Amino acid sequence: VTYVEEATGKEYTFLIVGTNEVNILKGKISSVSPVGQALMGKRVDNVCEVIPPKGGAYKIRITNLKY
Repeated sequence: VTYVEEATGKEYTFLIVGTNEVNILKGKISSVSPVGQALMGKRVDNVCEVIPPKGGAYKIRITNLKY
């Protein structure tokens, strides 16, 4: 999945994986992480709210999905 942070315009690309496969250095994030949870079930051009455990919610816009 590729998404853009709405506030900053920064683009990120990650592969969403199970908890046993997480490796942030290789671009793999967990489906149960705040970003992973926000992206589940969404489509390209959807805007999602990410709510980190320590607060500071932010919005992201999905720009690309690959299955």
